[in-house]
Amino acid sequence: MKKFLLATHNKGKLREITEILNNRYELSPPPPDYIAPPETGTTFKENAFIKAKALHDKYKTPVIADDSGIIVPSLNNEPGIYSARYAGKNAIDEENNQKLLFELENKQNRDAYYECVICCILSEEDIIFSNGKCYGTISKTYAGGNGFGYDPYFIEKSTGISFGNLAPNIKNEISHRALALKELKRLLEGKNF
Repeated sequence: MKKFLLATHNKGKLREITEILNNRYELSPPPPDYIAPPETGTTFKENAFIKAKALHDKYKTPVIADDSGIIVPSLNNEPGIYSARYAGKNAIDEENNQKLLFELENKQNRDAYYECVICCILSEEDIIFSNGKCYGTISKTYAGGNGFGYDPYFIEKSTGISFGNLAPNIKNEISHRALALKELKRLLEGKNF
């Protein structure tokens, strides 16, 4: 079975990526001594590449890194790449959610979308990018304990259900990360590594 290191210590991301890809690839988190590089990019694509390259350079093995977040057009596309640290560098999910709700307090338009960009480095010469988006709105109330991040407040458009209330198997079919991973699987077909 082909092996990848995943460039994340985020348990929610590790679980989701493993559930979506585990039937085809063996996935492992980074070794305990690995320290993620600063995310200095200005886009999800740049940050995904920064994370993937740092991990690949250190361990010389195929890697997968993603960068993702939630985008609210009525807030000038915030939080975007700052989704995980919207309320501050060490903010927890609830602090980020409360800041988002506060910023949306007087907004009529609560449309939002999640975006995920994946960078997969098989070798120095073989770098693959894939992406996915999932559309919805931001609810005023917490709904469901599944998922992580902004999931309890994100009402997915096609189902009308919050990501916090969606069964994991359904979320793993329609989420931004699922769509990016499905594209990645397609792009990896026939690759030798």
